[in-house]
Amino acid sequence: MEKKAAPANSISQPAEPDTLLTTQQAAWLLRVSHKTLQRMRVEGRGPKFVKIGRCVRYRQADLLAWISANTHHSTSEF
Repeated sequence: MEKKAAPANSISQPAEPDTLLTTQQAAWLLRVSHKTLQRMRVEGRGPKFVKIGRCVRYRQADLLAWISANTHHSTSEF
């Protein structure tokens, strides 16, 4: 299986927690496709996001908080 490279404008070093990421960058950080992230947003089960006009952005801190909130020890927790 071939590894996908990070988007050209992806985060290569730690950024400020309030850094706004595009859907592509957020998807790369979460290791999901941008389509999956879009679907999660529509269904209301993804990380918090910011709307700036027609643009969708994700705060890095919100993504990391969402990852922490969705960390489990066992499938019996569901």
